[in-house]
Amino acid sequence: MKKALLILLILIPVLSFSQSLGLKGGFNISNIKSNSSALETSAIVAPSFGIVFFPGISKVFDIGIEPTYSTFGGKDAISFAGPNGTAVSKIAKVKYHYIEVPVSLNYYPLHETNIVGIHAGMSPMYYLSKKEEFTLSSTKLNDFVIAPFAGGTFGYKFAKKAFFHLVARYQFPMSNIYKDAPYTTKFNSVNFFVVLGCRL
Repeated sequence: MKKALLILLILIPVLSFSQSLGLKGGFNISNIKSNSSALETSAIVAPSFGIVFFPGISKVFDIGIEPTYSTFGGKDAISFAGPNGTAVSKIAKVKYHYIEVPVSLNYYPLHETNIVGIHAGMSPMYYLSKKEEFTLSSTKLNDFVIAPFAGGTFGYKFAKKAFFHLVARYQFPMSNIYKDAPYTTKFNSVNFFVVLGCRL
């Protein structure tokens, strides 16, 4: 909660200088990548939502600031003994919840009515909570992870000041998820979301 309040206080002056504001909602397709056979997961789909600020530097170049609540994780087949002693397999998931603040540089070669653009940036990620259906070798998570990302934007402007963006991006944290794992543990995520916004 303290982390979320701190981020909010930092973003108040950002909002006052923003030319556009939007709401975002979508999902992440993520799994956990490792160089150890002890930790290999398949992808899960999890929600993300937040708000977006655009300062309005120019029509072609702009900065995007996106305070977001996101879930990442993975799933794996877990074997255990059934009632009659036979082996039973179950698909179990781990989910990690974060507040993240992606900051991107956006380039819009098409920006009048139809919007086409590319973007890249960095996202500081602050760990909030977890839900684990199976035990990992390390359950102590890093409180802070930073993740580069890049992607594309397709959108449309309507009703003079209103717009929507369809955004797809690839995100790959540079830091390990777990504090004391003896091997690399990093998210691998493709994110899709919609931004509905207006010019202020």
